[in-house]
Amino acid sequence: MIKKEIKRDRLGEILEAFFIRLGWSEKILEAKAIDYWTEVVGKEIAEKTQPFRVRNGVLQVRVPNSVWMQELHFFKNHILQKLNQRLKERNPQALPLKDLKFFLGEVKVMEYPRIQTGRDFPAQELTLNEKEKIHQAVAFIKDPELREVFQRFFSRGLEAEKSKR
Repeated sequence: MIKKEIKRDRLGEILEAFFIRLGWSEKILEAKAIDYWTEVVGKEIAEKTQPFRVRNGVLQVRVPNSVWMQELHFFKNHILQKLNQRLKERNPQALPLKDLKFFLGEVKVMEYPRIQTGRDFPAQELTLNEKEKIHQAVAFIKDPELREVFQRFFSRGLEAEKSKR
């Protein structure tokens, strides 16, 4: 059990470092803020709300009606403070969220997108520049086998993304 946790945490650290090297720090902040929403506001509020995006440091949250919107406005500063505290615990260099904005809308149960496989569309060849970027981004991984796995993983992901366009 402990070994699995260590491996998962290590994998998360590697992915986070990779994304930071690609300049996606803001995207990581967005994902973390949304991930921590339930933990910060609690299950009851989380079931009635849906954080869906961070734009310019503002976490945007859907609420089902004006009553919920008004109630959450009363707790906005407290929620924002707790979210920023949680983000700082995870990453001391994280930029704090500036604000929370609530929007009326349908609150949906989170669905995860279906993972695309290589059979869904033909792979697009990567340019030498794209291959080099991926190579540089994974160069910090000391284990050669693990580095190769990540290089293939990110190459296939980029190929698939190019194919969808």
